[in-house]
Amino acid sequence: MLQVVLLTIIPELTQNEFDSLIRLVSPEKQERIKRFHSFTDAQNCLLGDVLARSEICRTTGLANKQLKFKINNFGKPLLVNNSHTHFNISHSGHYIACAVSDKSVGIDIELIRPVDIKIAERLFTKDETVYIKDGEREQRFYEVWTKKESHVKWEGKGL
Repeated sequence: MLQVVLLTIIPELTQNEFDSLIRLVSPEKQERIKRFHSFTDAQNCLLGDVLARSEICRTTGLANKQLKFKINNFGKPLLVNNSHTHFNISHSGHYIACAVSDKSVGIDIELIRPVDIKIAERLFTKDETVYIKDGEREQRFYEVWTKKESHVKWEGKGL
């Protein structure tokens, strides 16, 4: 089983909506969200967590209050009270993606923006860099980037 949900955030949450939703996440997550300097970053973090919780509740039958999470040594969030349900979240711009699966999962989304090819030369293999240079650079750069990022998040071992 693999479920992928994409959320578009338009318009931004009002402060009242934000305040209502933040009550749905753990006190630890609330503190982390409150440390963001940017409202957009706080909103995306909050909505990513709420989206994951919603999808996990829908697929497992657990209530939100029953969900218990932990973070592995590399920062990957894990569901404690249902080891057969795995999830991952990504956000970029006004989009949030959430994947829920019965196996380890990783997901990454990125807004396509102009890129400096030197980043690819520094971070990617020679074959990947050639692939990027031989086509629509931005499209191919983000194709390679998101595949690599999703794989790292799937492994849950960090970079």
